[in-house]
Amino acid sequence: MRSAGYIAMLLAAFISLVWGMWSGLAVIMPESEEPSVCHCNKEFHLIAHRGAAAIAPENTIAAIRLAILVSPDVSMDLAMTADRELVLMHDDYVDRTTNSHGLLCEHTLEEVQQLDAGSWFGSAFQGERVPTLHEVFSEFGNTTMYHMDLKDRKGCAQHAPLDMAREVVQVVRAYKLEFNVAFTVEDPKMLWYVKSQLPSATILASINVLYTLAPLSSMWAFVDQTGADGVSAHFLMPMLKNVLAEAKKRRKKVHIYTVDSVYVARWLECLGLDAIVTNFPRKVLKGTKCDIYSYPEQQAITAPGQEFSRRKLEPEDGASWTQWL
Repeated sequence: MRSAGYIAMLLAAFISLVWGMWSGLAVIMPESEEPSVCHCNKEFHLIAHRGAAAIAPENTIAAIRLAILVSPDVSMDLAMTADRELVLMHDDYVDRTTNSHGLLCEHTLEEVQQLDAGSWFGSAFQGERVPTLHEVFSEFGNTTMYHMDLKDRKGCAQHAPLDMAREVVQVVRAYKLEFNVAFTVEDPKMLWYVKSQLPSATILASINVLYTLAPLSSMWAFVDQTGADGVSAHFLMPMLKNVLAEAKKRRKKVHIYTVDSVYVARWLECLGLDAIVTNFPRKVLKGTKCDIYSYPEQQAITAPGQEFSRRKLEPEDGASWTQWL
């Protein structure tokens, strides 16, 4: 019985792999070199993934400074320390992006701020710190559209999913940035809470591998039940074209990550999606077929009547790096 179950599991994994590859090839290897018709979205956004993650340590102030030289739309991952402070980090563990070890949620803010979050990427970034959400908002204010990824950190039993959601809402309100934030959320309760508290923000349902093997109706049921404004999915998601077509019918947004190929980006743009998330915003920008949405200077990313101020931000070592963005 155990061997039969094992074989069934392998077969399911194989079918899943083939399905994913077939769907990916439909995007990566389209029917002709250029789309015959390009349905550009008038509000097509180019989002820098975790800041300028290709040329600077992800989720750091340095990465965001470089990213906004190209696009005001920047994505970042939020996590919570042991003393419930919000910081930017993708992984549950600090091992990959700092000089320390262990679960982030078991470190206090004081301990996290002593970590080196730059040396792993390159000596030029030695001493770069893990920033708090307060520091990011203080640094960039309303000059940036913050696309924040909220995840249920499974290894952190001391933090319930809604703990992070409540804290995020408080910080956003404290800085009056309700019109400067968007979220990608996978937990339905967290998604519903953020949407109810920040109705002006765009809240996307994070579509993971579970939905790539389930009927698309289940994905849209998740969106409808939570009140999400759309979905965030990987560009190799099976039946992606069907997802985009259905999203248009439902007037829902679709953000696709992580697209680092100009060729793939062009095809996705012409399908009319709302945003591409990329590690190489300048490269994708140079090769784009559609106009990238730009915020008007006097109205950029602000609520009606809210004062707008833009600072010129230059990275310390930035001149030679910006060509790679």
